[in-house]
Amino acid sequence: MKKKTLLSGALFLTATGLATQTLGFIYRIAITRLTTSEELGLYQLIMPFYSAMTAFCYSGLTVAVAKIVSEKHAEGDVLGEKETVSSAVKIFFSVSALVSVAVAAAAGPAASHLIGDVRTEKALFILIPCMILTGIENISKNYFYGIGELKTPAVCELLEQSVRIFAVTALLVLFSGNGEGAATLIAEGMTLCEIVSAVTLTFLRVRHIRKRLEIGKTKKSGRSYKKLLAVAVPVALGNFSGAMMDSFNASLIPKRLEATGMSREAAVSLFGETVGMSLPLLSLSFVFIGALCTVLMPAVASLHAKRNEEELRIKLSKAFSFAAIVIFPVTAFLVPLGPYIGEFVFGNADVGKNLLPHAVCTALIGLQAVTASAAYGLGHQRVSTVGFIIGDYIQLAFTYFLCAAPQIGIYGYLAGLAASAAFTLTLNTVAVLKTAKMRFEVKNWLLKPFALAVGAYGVSKAAVLFFTVTERAMLPAAAGLCLLFAAVFGLLAFRFASKEGL
Repeated sequence: MKKKTLLSGALFLTATGLATQTLGFIYRIAITRLTTSEELGLYQLIMPFYSAMTAFCYSGLTVAVAKIVSEKHAEGDVLGEKETVSSAVKIFFSVSALVSVAVAAAAGPAASHLIGDVRTEKALFILIPCMILTGIENISKNYFYGIGELKTPAVCELLEQSVRIFAVTALLVLFSGNGEGAATLIAEGMTLCEIVSAVTLTFLRVRHIRKRLEIGKTKKSGRSYKKLLAVAVPVALGNFSGAMMDSFNASLIPKRLEATGMSREAAVSLFGETVGMSLPLLSLSFVFIGALCTVLMPAVASLHAKRNEEELRIKLSKAFSFAAIVIFPVTAFLVPLGPYIGEFVFGNADVGKNLLPHAVCTALIGLQAVTASAAYGLGHQRVSTVGFIIGDYIQLAFTYFLCAAPQIGIYGYLAGLAASAAFTLTLNTVAVLKTAKMRFEVKNWLLKPFALAVGAYGVSKAAVLFFTVTERAMLPAAAGLCLLFAAVFGLLAFRFASKEGL
């Protein structure tokens, strides 16, 4: 990749990601206003099960496609890119066919025993075609990411989100009172939007490859099954194990909360508020982090394939530094504003209170994602897989032993989330530093970002106190503060990245 590709690509995806995030907030507002906390909790209960399906069927393949296509692209092997995607699609259809049959056969028992609520059975059936369409879409997306073409998948992402908002809200408005559960209607809306996205991206991918084959270099490339599977299998196993554990964990949390004396309805509602509302309030930094991860993995794979070790170390160092400088201050700034953002977005100020534990989880998860992308690019899929699997068991242990304690409750889940992310983050970091022959940069990766976070928290807290004491409206003030902070911080971050050559 060219010198500016990592920064410019991340910034472009961040810009489109902000637009997508805005649509996502509209979507979340819509479903939270059109459903109850219990209905939202049921939806959150089926999502880990859906994540398990997607993890097993295509999560490893998408990583493999982006990595291998980026390597083929660096060699100018257009035919190799085409064959990589073609092989990935065939593997995906073979695996998803088997999984679809198994899920259809086990939907009833899974709903009643694994998830713990029979009301989710119909939604599980509907998620089968949704998973297949999403897999086709993501294989095409990662082809474009591998060759550095970011505009096409970004625009399609906006289209998909727009269709999702319209489809889900329309279904909830029209049919929620006719005996259809909210979780089922949301799953139906997701499937409708995936039809649009999968068809569009597949058409654009086929057309793009055909044009490049007419003018590009080609080589006599063999089928890519073995190389794809070597990358995809460890990633898929780790993601699948994690998704299954998340599904089990999600069904366990309400049960352990019930052990504290809470009713089933209250426990599901609290789980829905924590996972579906409180944690997403602090996910603003994920817009950039997700974009950085998307461009980082193929960039690292390309430099590693070319054996450009010095440039590789520079990119990794600056990427880790920039990720921490974004995650820490942005997350810290949002903590004092939590109740006001919660009131504005979800109509519930309580979901934004006491967000410090949530902030720790958010920061660790963001850093874990960045180091995992770097590890994948360097070929450390197995290391990351081991980290994710062990981390899942850490999470499960915290949930089982701490959530049932009346004085801890849902915070036991958050403690486990933080401990799990910290373990995986450490494992990924050690593997990356060893392979790239780097040292841990305490000053740039930890001290500077933490100092910025303290300052951002102080500014936000002081502003909240000022507007509270002067009895001025906090919702407009919170919105203004967020916009001002985003503008100033974004400008400073851009200047930092440009100066450092990211």
